[in-house]
Amino acid sequence: MKTHTLRKVEIIIEAPILRQVEALLAASGIHVFTVLEAREGRGIAGRWNDAHMVDGMDQRMVVAVAPPESVAQAAEAIAQLFERYPGVMFFSDVEVIRPERF
Repeated sequence: MKTHTLRKVEIIIEAPILRQVEALLAASGIHVFTVLEAREGRGIAGRWNDAHMVDGMDQRMVVAVAPPESVAQAAEAIAQLFERYPGVMFFSDVEVIRPERF
């Protein structure tokens, strides 16, 4: 089985900026991603869960796999968004089959 190296970005944000993040991904050539509800976790302010979130501050995790140059472009744009809104990004190299899907 032949694999191909791509880059994965995982982005945790508040739900109100989800559409902005999706638009920045698309502008960077990333059109395939998954959005998950982030139900609970621990951050710099301590433990949190969705039962204690204020309306509109629900957390989302966006996961995308794409060529490294597309992820780098998206990361630059999303980092600028994080100057006004909370959020974090994680990056890793991943091996995939069927790279045409990304």
